[in-house]
Amino acid sequence: MSSRRTYRFRNYNIRADSDSPKLYSAACVTDKGAPCDAHKETIEPEAIERWIAEHVRDTGHEHFRRTFSELVTATPEEWQ
Repeated sequence: MSSRRTYRFRNYNIRADSDSPKLYSAACVTDKGAPCDAHKETIEPEAIERWIAEHVRDTGHEHFRRTFSELVTATPEEWQ
């Protein structure tokens, strides 16, 4: 007896949710003897730039991971 399977594909429309703000973050990844756990999250990109500059000034650390995230809405389209 053989089994039969049918696979169908579906596309999704993925778009940024314009009603929610982006979240910006930065984390110090400098490791001078011990890892630095300093980080900042905000919805204001200018505040991240300012925080990085102040952290460099205060610690001499120079390496950061800067990211942003946003909420998205995924709407399924028709089955194919």
